[in-house]
Amino acid sequence: MLRSLVLAAILAASSGAVLAYENFGPYVGVGAGKSKASTALDTGTNQFAIDADDTAWRVFAGYRFSPYFAFEASYVDFGEFSDDSAAERLTIGLRGVTPWLVASWPIGKFELLARLGYFINTTGFELRTATDRIQVSSSQDSITYGAGIGMMLGTHINLRLEYERVNPDEFEDADAVWLTAAWRFL
Repeated sequence: MLRSLVLAAILAASSGAVLAYENFGPYVGVGAGKSKASTALDTGTNQFAIDADDTAWRVFAGYRFSPYFAFEASYVDFGEFSDDSAAERLTIGLRGVTPWLVASWPIGKFELLARLGYFINTTGFELRTATDRIQVSSSQDSITYGAGIGMMLGTHINLRLEYERVNPDEFEDADAVWLTAAWRFL
């Protein structure tokens, strides 16, 4: 009896997953979140220890090939992170594009998702002293990954809460928590 109830519950959850995620195709979305980064840098005159957070945002577009797989591309701005040392202020900005492979597991109108991407970023450095302002930027690339949960609202709107970890060379730690909304074209 218990086995039959468990099987019925699994089949019911699976059928809901098919209904909520049965439509494949393109989607676009936006997201906002909180980013956090830490690093230690030495300018030759001063040492900076950045451990800060900022508001982050992103825009993305993708294509869902099945209930379980999608390809996505995003532009993300993780914000700016600063530290003061003596009479100098160092600010580092992190932004870039990421192509993603997204795997999801639909459970009714919800989904669990995992993502793996290649973050191609530009990091801007600004050093301010009492008399000078020096700006430099560098371009890097690194593997990034994340996980989250999503929920379909109707047939077009997908809301997600996600965690993302990036590994650019300039930072010891960099990550973000996102709330995103996507419109699925059917």
